[in-house]
Amino acid sequence: MNWIIFAVSNPMIVLIVLLLIGVLAAIIVKKIFGFGPFGYIFTGLLVIIVLGYASANLSFNYLSVSKNMPAWDKTAREQINSSVSQESIALYKESDTFFEKKDYDNAVIAINKAIEIDPQYAAAYVKRAHIYSAKGQKEKAIHDFDKAIAIKPNFAAAYHWRALHFTINNQFDQAIDDFTRAIELDPNYHPAYFFRAMAYKRKGQDDLANRDMEKGVDIYPDKATAYMDRGAIHLVLGEKDNAINDFSKSIESAPNRPWGYLRRGQIFLELGKTEQAISDYKAAAKLGSLEAQAFLKSKGISW
Repeated sequence: MNWIIFAVSNPMIVLIVLLLIGVLAAIIVKKIFGFGPFGYIFTGLLVIIVLGYASANLSFNYLSVSKNMPAWDKTAREQINSSVSQESIALYKESDTFFEKKDYDNAVIAINKAIEIDPQYAAAYVKRAHIYSAKGQKEKAIHDFDKAIAIKPNFAAAYHWRALHFTINNQFDQAIDDFTRAIELDPNYHPAYFFRAMAYKRKGQDDLANRDMEKGVDIYPDKATAYMDRGAIHLVLGEKDNAINDFSKSIESAPNRPWGYLRRGQIFLELGKTEQAISDYKAAAKLGSLEAQAFLKSKGISW
């Protein structure tokens, strides 16, 4: 998965590669099928569009990998626990809604209004930094992370998100420093251990990475959630077998939750293990997963 980080960090190089692949594909198709100029151009453009979309989608998934992890909840709790106005909090939530829809421009407009009302709203700067990061505006993102930390030096989530930004941009030493600071401020901040493990992995420091992976699970009381979170990290690292093991452990810890079945089923599907995938999708659907239900319905499969 290193290429995902590279794609986020080097869009121009990725564009050039896509163009070269498109031209190569067009030449091959022309020689095999003897297409005229129109078919030649159409084939090249089609390949570029398809690969470009896939790269962009995977990059976004990497950027938002921890969206459903407690690090995000800690940022949200910060804005609830702070002394900011209800109007600013409402704008924060509005910005989050836009962000979920990938409407980054309106997300920035909403959070800017919140900051105008409450300039010391640390969580709002973290939110805006996260939006800037998703847009690839690195300097603006770092500026806002720094601002949030300057306002609230003990804001563990701000260090965590800045560290994740560093990780995405291959600045692993800075990332490890920030994850470590987040852990110092909140020793029970288990996502920071998982993401620091990711940074260690990128540096080839597997022993330190494995230690953090274990620590993140050990300190979190909800083991089912901890295994889900660790499984997500393994998935980003391309370690599908380890991800399957963690999602299986999550299922064992909480067999009445659908998420472990759903995520494991998705991996089985990618691996071509259709029977196991369908079994997991059915289990998730029975437990109320709308995503699993929609998938099975699209295949004409009952649960």
